[in-house]
Amino acid sequence: MEKPTILTKLIGNTPLIKLDSFCSEHYNIYAKLEGENIGGSIKDRVALALIKDLEKKHLLDETKTIFEPSSGNTGIGLAMIGTKKGYKVKIMLPDNATAERVAIMKMFGAEIEFCKKEEWIGDSAIKKAKEMVKNDLSLVMPNQYENQTCVQVHFENTGKEIIEQLPNITHLVATVGTGGTITGIGKRMKKYNKDIQVVGVEVGPNSSIPGPRSLKGYVPPILDFNFIDQGFKIQNEEKVYKIHKKLCTKEGLFYGISSAASLHGALEIAKKIKQSNRKKAQIVCIFPDRGEKYLSKFLK
Repeated sequence: MEKPTILTKLIGNTPLIKLDSFCSEHYNIYAKLEGENIGGSIKDRVALALIKDLEKKHLLDETKTIFEPSSGNTGIGLAMIGTKKGYKVKIMLPDNATAERVAIMKMFGAEIEFCKKEEWIGDSAIKKAKEMVKNDLSLVMPNQYENQTCVQVHFENTGKEIIEQLPNITHLVATVGTGGTITGIGKRMKKYNKDIQVVGVEVGPNSSIPGPRSLKGYVPPILDFNFIDQGFKIQNEEKVYKIHKKLCTKEGLFYGISSAASLHGALEIAKKIKQSNRKKAQIVCIFPDRGEKYLSKFLK
């Protein structure tokens, strides 16, 4: 068994809390607070798993640089863990990434390669990153969009934690990004109880919500719809921002806007539950990250 380190001790086992302001007589809503991971997001789990995977395959040494396209959180996780383990890290970021995300990665010693925000829609940035790796043998790309390690870490850890924390869960709601979170947790839910409803929340191609990807034009290979029962596409982002404000002022939770997007999807699903005669629903939302790295966005 691997000896626990400061990283493994502080990644995972995040709290699950009830959101009292959003509950009703028909349903309870809970938040899985992934921002409590040491690097501030659910992607700490993924970054650690991806680096371990590269080490297992003997693809890392002092001559190699971990290179990955990321909207921010995976990049931060890779930079944080990479610097602890002594690896060089280079992250491809869209040029509309918040200043906080850029600064955090640089503080961990990562090199930043910017791409145009238009390239981030679809898979243009991913293709560009793959081409760079092909032409530079010093670069090693973990590829969170295709690597099944990202699914497995959520199946083995995140999903297991949720079941232990709320054995009577009836619904699992998460935004769809690379697909690893919802596929891995959804797979675990279905193994535990096939009746648990797994709901994916999707954003549009011109979304202002950082993190989740639009599936228009690109569906990440690790996203498996076999473990998703329902999809909800956000049509009105203004509602998401209002929910985000309520999370701050009523629950005292300053989390990223994608957390509010997950909660928005849960509340819309809950409306349908209210109309039925089922027993009280127990809905878990994945809250991917804390809000500090988006302050410049909120203060505009």
